[in-house]
Amino acid sequence: MDVTVNPIPVAAFAKTNACEGEALTFTNKTVPITAAMKWSFGDGTGTTATSKDTTYKYKKAGQYEVTLEADLSGCVATVVQKVYQFDKPVAAFDKVNGNCD
Repeated sequence: MDVTVNPIPVAAFAKTNACEGEALTFTNKTVPITAAMKWSFGDGTGTTATSKDTTYKYKKAGQYEVTLEADLSGCVATVVQKVYQFDKPVAAFDKVNGNCD
């Protein structure tokens, strides 16, 4: 009888933080990429995703911990990173009275 021994995957991802109203982007860097993925977004909603790469928009600005779990036939690796949904900036200026030269 043949026995297949799977390596433990190395879970990794890159992230792009975003301002309120825009989705954060998560790019999977797990090896091997054939592992089953589960993303958890750390905002208390219980929302998860199972795609290779994903995006997520938080309801409010803040710091969150995103977890990526990679499962290769029962061999599981996990990585956690802090991500940021930034406050949307507000542009403001004062007009100065006067004449241009």
